[in-house]
Amino acid sequence: MKNIFTKFYFRTITLLTIVMSMAFGVIQYNHYTDLRGDYLSSVQRISQSLSGKFSFFYHNIQNISLNSSLKELDSKASSSYFDSLIALYPSYDVIVLTDVEGNLVAANNIGSGGESLNWNDGDINLSDSVWFQKVNSKNMSEDYSKKIIGAQALDFEMSDSASMLYGRVKHGMHFSAPVRNSNDEIVGYVSSFVNDDWIGRLLNSASKEAFRNKQNNLEAFLVNENNKVMATANTDRKISPMSELPFKVETANFSKNWNEGNWEQGVSSLKTFVEEPFFIISKFRHHNFLNDLGWSLVARVDKETGFAAMWTNTIWFMASLGFVVFISLLLKAGSQRKFNQALAHTWKNAELSLGNPKEKKAAVRVLKSVYRSLETLKDSSDLDLPRPAVKLELVQERELEDTKARLESSMQEQKLWVKELGREHEKFAV
Repeated sequence: MKNIFTKFYFRTITLLTIVMSMAFGVIQYNHYTDLRGDYLSSVQRISQSLSGKFSFFYHNIQNISLNSSLKELDSKASSSYFDSLIALYPSYDVIVLTDVEGNLVAANNIGSGGESLNWNDGDINLSDSVWFQKVNSKNMSEDYSKKIIGAQALDFEMSDSASMLYGRVKHGMHFSAPVRNSNDEIVGYVSSFVNDDWIGRLLNSASKEAFRNKQNNLEAFLVNENNKVMATANTDRKISPMSELPFKVETANFSKNWNEGNWEQGVSSLKTFVEEPFFIISKFRHHNFLNDLGWSLVARVDKETGFAAMWTNTIWFMASLGFVVFISLLLKAGSQRKFNQALAHTWKNAELSLGNPKEKKAAVRVLKSVYRSLETLKDSSDLDLPRPAVKLELVQERELEDTKARLESSMQEQKLWVKELGREHEKFAV
């Protein structure tokens, strides 16, 4: 009985543990998806800020091309106009104007830091520049579905001309557009080189804004389609522009596999989720950005702080489960003790009842009397039933024989039982 009670208890505890674990797993999964969605929304807000700034530089070069001094290819007036733009927008390092042959017409004489730029005396031809060849061949960077039209944007790169002018390595982007006169004829091309400071500053400010209510546990890396780092934010890593990511990006895709019904891949992805850092990747697919550039924002989240709430929930769950098991052990011990006491009391009463000589003697006398009566009945002719006038059928004869056999067997059993009780009585009498 004790073993049955113990088995029932452990089966109940096991079932309760499985149910609680499954319920907790569902709660944790929903919590994880909420946290992940929150991080993803924050990262997308950062990429949206960068896309908006890109859109400004893309359209601003077209606004610059509309200036009257550029339409007239006025070198002096155009240079003065460029200097005023550099002072107004420090992200511009170089702004140049060429004719349709690539000959330099005008350029800024003041740098983004207020320094004086030394353009070499003599004729300068920029027709070999990548930006000039693209814009001259009308190879524009456009997306009609997003209404991004009319300019050419080169991806983030190192500029040889800007590096030569400033005497240090310069990374950034070229934005170029054709210059048209009053007759809508192309008379030249204007190009601006925007340094990488705007990316770094905007990435840092947008990251602080997006995660102002969260712990400082996220590193942000802006990468191009070749996974070359263009800018970083909120990190102590010393990463040069256009260098490789200092880590391998592995995403578990747990939620995606689970929602798509890929159970095996979903389970195997748990290993990646546990062993690898947590990454949020936001592709630049905004309405004001060119998809062809292939930019991505990679956010690396510290799991210990990023998912601190989940770890806290896990600790509370384990503590609660342990408390439930402990309480159930106490209840089990108390219930089993009461059960054993009741069982012992029952056996004790039974022993006392059987151990009373008077009661036992009376029971033996009654049983012996019954036995003698059965013996007398066995030898009596009353058992010999008179045969009917009509011959009994074979089936009736067999039924009579079976009845006699059962009666004799019953009397033998009663005889043995009486003898056994007699022996028990003699033991107690002694």
